[in-house]
Amino acid sequence: MTIIFDLDGTLVDSAAIVFPLFREVIRHFPNHPQPDDETLRKTFGNPDTVIWEMLLPSASQEEREEAFALYEEIVQKRFGSHDILIPGVREVLDELFAQGHTLTIASNCGLDYLNSVLDTFDLRRYVTAPLCLESVAGTKKADILRQHFTRFAKQNAVMVGDRHTDIEAADEFGIPTIGCRFGFGTQEELAGAASVIRHPSELLEAVARLQQ
Repeated sequence: MTIIFDLDGTLVDSAAIVFPLFREVIRHFPNHPQPDDETLRKTFGNPDTVIWEMLLPSASQEEREEAFALYEEIVQKRFGSHDILIPGVREVLDELFAQGHTLTIASNCGLDYLNSVLDTFDLRRYVTAPLCLESVAGTKKADILRQHFTRFAKQNAVMVGDRHTDIEAADEFGIPTIGCRFGFGTQEELAGAASVIRHPSELLEAVARLQQ
């Protein structure tokens, strides 16, 4: 089976790094207000362009691009001092990899962010051809899956993610989604998932059920 993972809220929880960093970057733009905590939480799973529209709604496009560039510059330096892997994820990846499944990634993040996570936390050895929105020059997660399916068969694929964007992308290609309730999405967002798990360890059983 080809198992396509989202990144934030599914394999890693970077909130402890990203939320303070968002506020740090926005302080460089004093004419714009700080977002509330709920806005910060809702950014996860969205493309970077949408994230900075949410964080700086009254800013110009140039200011948002400047903020994103500053964010990208700083975030890579912060990873080394934080373990952002969700507890249980590495053990599950070990087992799925040992079972012979093909593991890959489809994330709405930028390429620098993706590479930093893969390399800092030694995830690259598990995954084949990981992709993000920037690497496919796309605008939505379905664009990433479209590229994946030039390499992997749709007939035996599943999307694993925590946001409505994961389910919507999977639905576009007729593949099931395993929803991660331990991520950033709400229960309502995951209503269309084939199954919903509350801990990474439950993924093993969910994958086995899909193979029956």
